Amino acid sequence: MMSFFVESEEYFSTPFNERSEKYKANEESICGRLMFSRGNFFDISSADERIQLFVPKELLHAGKNDLKMGNIVKVSGVRTKSKAGKDIISIHSYNILSRAYRHVKMNDEYAELHPFLDAVRNLENQEKIIQQGLLIQSMQNFFQEKGIIPIYTSPIENMETGLTASAFYLKNDGRMLRREFEIPSRAYLLFGRDVYQLGTVFRNHGTTSKNRNDFFVANIYLFYKDINDCKKFCVDFFNSLRKQVNMQELTLPEADFRSRVAVIGEQSVRSQWKAVKKITEEPIIYKGFSPEMVPFGQLENNNEDQVKDFALVWQGRTILKATEEITDYFVQRERYRKIYGENFNQKLSDGEKRYLSLLQYGIPPFVSITISVDLLSQMLLRIPNVNSLRPTVTQRISQSQTQGRQRGD
Repeated sequence: MMSFFVESEEYFSTPFNERSEKYKANEESICGRLMFSRGNFFDISSADERIQLFVPKELLHAGKNDLKMGNIVKVSGVRTKSKAGKDIISIHSYNILSRAYRHVKMNDEYAELHPFLDAVRNLENQEKIIQQGLLIQSMQNFFQEKGIIPIYTSPIENMETGLTASAFYLKNDGRMLRREFEIPSRAYLLFGRDVYQLGTVFRNHGTTSKNRNDFFVANIYLFYKDINDCKKFCVDFFNSLRKQVNMQELTLPEADFRSRVAVIGEQSVRSQWKAVKKITEEPIIYKGFSPEMVPFGQLENNNEDQVKDFALVWQGRTILKATEEITDYFVQRERYRKIYGENFNQKLSDGEKRYLSLLQYGIPPFVSITISVDLLSQMLLRIPNVNSLRPTVTQRISQSQTQGRQRGD
C-alpha cells in the first residue's frame, strides 16, 4: 500500500487512541528485526530499508517484554519526522512474528555464522552478500543467452587428477572431495557441445583463519572456437557483469608474461608467475606461457615455446585462465614425452591418464575457461576479503580427519 508522509506537529497533537482512525489512509505496515533501542526509539531492519521507529509510551509500557532487540516484528504506523528532524515511523500497533533469545553479535561458538551475523548489523555487508548471489545468477543468465548447457557431476572423486593441492579424504574411504571439475566434466567433451559447470571445489590448505578450503569456481568448454574467440567471449562476459555493479567498461589490455619475467629475473616458473602477479594491480590479460606451464595447450603458430593460453590477473590474483587445448591423442603424448621424458606415463596422474585415453575417441577443437567466482566477486564488489562474505564449510575440519600427503598448492 502506498504511504503518505504526515506533518509531525499535526500528527503528534492528535491523541494516541485517535491516530489510527484519523490517519488510516496514511498507514503502512513493515516487517523486520528490531536492532537498537533508545528510550521510545527503535531501529528496524527490513528487507528494503533500515528506519527508526517511534513507539508511543502507551505501547512501550504494554510491550516492554516484547519489544526487545533481535525480535522480528510487524508494525503498523505512519511516516513522519522526529523532533530532531529525522524520518521515522510512528507506530499504532505491532505483532511479534518471531522471538530472538540471543543478541546478534559475534561469538567463538558459532564462528561460521560471523559473516551473516555481521551482515544483520551492517546493511552494506548484507547488500554485498546479496550482490554476490546476483552475480552468480547473472553468470548463469549470460551462459544461457550464449546457448551454453549446464552440467552437473558428483562432488566425490576417486582418482588423483594431477592437481598439487591436497585433498580432503572421506573418513574410512579412499575417495575424496573434488578439487576441480576437470576429470568428470571432460567426458562431456565427446558431445562437442558448449557446456559449463558451476559449483564448489575443496582443497586442503589447513585450518588457519587465513586459509580457505572451499572455492566457488566455473568451468566452461567452448567448441569450434580458438583462443581469439575466447578472449572476445571473456571481455563480453566481464562487461555483462560490470553493469550490475556500476563499474566502467573493462577493456582488458594484454601483456606478455615472459617480457615481465625478464625484468623480474626469478628462476623457477612458479616463482616467476607469483612475482608477475604481485606487480599487477589493474585487470590485465597475460599471455606467452610455455608448454611446461600449460602441458595441454596448443602451440602458437611457428612458436615451439609458447602456447595458446592466457590468464586474467587483477590485484595480484588469477581471476580466469583460458586455453586452446590439444585434441590429438598423439600430439598430447608427444608433449608429455618432451616434458617428462620417455617414461612420462609413470609420472602422469590417474586423471591425466584417463583424459589421455579419452582423446583416443576423438574430440572436436575447443577452448577451456576456468573462473574463480570468489575472486571475481571480490574484485567486482570491492570486498577486502571474500571470507567476510561466505564462511568456509571446511574451516572446522580438523587435520586428523584428513589423510594423504601435504604437497601444497
